[in-house]
Amino acid sequence: MSDQQVYTMRIHYLNSTVQTFVFPQQGEASSVSQRIDTMRKREDLLLHMEDRLMLIPKQSILRIEITPCPPAWPSDALHGVRLIKETK
Repeated sequence: MSDQQVYTMRIHYLNSTVQTFVFPQQGEASSVSQRIDTMRKREDLLLHMEDRLMLIPKQSILRIEITPCPPAWPSDALHGVRLIKETK
């Protein structure tokens, strides 16, 4: 039995709030890119948690960071990018 990859997702909101979630790999590693594309097309981010379903309107989100980087990603993503400076 193989161990499932666990990802951390940080959601940065327009009001400067940050929420951090963890979740296991969803399906096969090769389906990650397709799942990301589907999420990008929705108006809301749906999170199924143990005790509730959370619906987050995307218009309230500044950015989402997922670590570690999934093994597959959408074809229109830039590859090999490094953040060299971030300012507030």
